[in-house]
Amino acid sequence: MIPIRDTYPSASPAVVTWTIVLANILVFSFETSLPKADLQEFVSKFGFTPALFLAPGDIVSRLFENFTILSSMFIHGSLGHLIGNMWMLLIFADNIEDAMGHFRFFIFYILMGTLAALSQAIFIGDPNTPTIGASGAIAGILGAYCVLFPESKIITLIPILIIPWFVEISAWFFLVVWFIIQFLSGLHPDGDGSSVAWWAHVGGFIAGITLVHLFVRKKPHYNSYPDQYQPW
Repeated sequence: MIPIRDTYPSASPAVVTWTIVLANILVFSFETSLPKADLQEFVSKFGFTPALFLAPGDIVSRLFENFTILSSMFIHGSLGHLIGNMWMLLIFADNIEDAMGHFRFFIFYILMGTLAALSQAIFIGDPNTPTIGASGAIAGILGAYCVLFPESKIITLIPILIIPWFVEISAWFFLVVWFIIQFLSGLHPDGDGSSVAWWAHVGGFIAGITLVHLFVRKKPHYNSYPDQYQPW
């Protein structure tokens, strides 16, 4: 299932969402300018490596390792990785930014990415493998969307051989199926050795569901939504 767009309009420009997208594009552009050896060093230095984060050290070292949780959210391993993450972000994040306001949404996004990275650190098979990408933070956005906009519809592309089939799927159903796929993939014997951070997705989604109401200014109501929020 490939999501194309949701059917729920946002009430204000998604300033933070587009800023995050631009930041990810700029970082990836920088990555593509690096020679292979320098790129590997860049990922090792700014990706989130659980073993380094959990290792003892002085305060400065610890602060730096904390920073890698943040920096890792803006690094991607390929163009497809970047496009897939930014596409999901643009579909689902604008409504969440509406509901929370710009500043709260930004804090929520960073918190989701942090909790997702820590989830991956707990369950990952190799603690020396750097984790990169925005998918953990985006998983938190998906969890929040599932709670706030379950009645929204997702226009979804389901390819049948070479025939594109577009259907409207309830947001709650689409996102629950997405979560189950992530969870089962993480449980697969090869899941912890995969290049995909399945447990970051699982942890981010659960964090989004659990913490969304701490950030929302007022719960959406489908009959009056566009007038309910005054984003920060």
